Amino acid sequence: VMWQYAGKLEEHFGTEVDLRNRVVGGIHSTEMLDRLRTDESLRADLAEADVVTTDIPIAWFVEPLKTVSGWQGTNPAECGGDDGAQCLRNALDAYEADTDAIIDEIVAICGVDTLIRLYDNFMINTGYKLETSTLDISNPYWKAGMDYVEESAARFGIPVAQVYDEFMGPEGTDDPYVKGLLGEDQLHPNAEGAALIADLLDELGYGD
Repeated sequence: VMWQYAGKLEEHFGTEVDLRNRVVGGIHSTEMLDRLRTDESLRADLAEADVVTTDIPIAWFVEPLKTVSGWQGTNPAECGGDDGAQCLRNALDAYEADTDAIIDEIVAICGVDTLIRLYDNFMINTGYKLETSTLDISNPYWKAGMDYVEESAARFGIPVAQVYDEFMGPEGTDDPYVKGLLGEDQLHPNAEGAALIADLLDELGYGD
């Protein structure tokens, strides 16, 4: 995604982008927050950046999704609650707290003159072979988390690219793999998916 978006920036501003890709695959939002607070090299890159893009890692939701789906023999009842969704509520609460803290930290490091752009995440249902019955339980909590990213970012006037809507469709039930937006692992965007995310970021504009 970052390489495609860098190309958009170069086209818009007519200058070469010094891309500093600090993506860490599979990172938890708590780990991301810790790195933002303690990794001096990362903090230096952010402080120098003219443009910063990121999502909020969704790891809080992964184990609850597996639980409610009965993935590899897990017991959906272990999610807890009268409706079998307590683990999803817990995940949403933790995700929202990390979202606020991560955005606060990025803004504090970057300052008000940095162009900050966020994007939300599609539901990782295909890669874990989640059934429609699982989506009926889990999707509202996932969507609430993605909506919260936009709410939290709005505190600082930061726009959010709506990846969830584009990948999952108006009802939140589309399969992004079937739509040709995911790689063979069915968990990560392929070139077409990454290009779409870059387009969505570009459509947020540049504040000029």
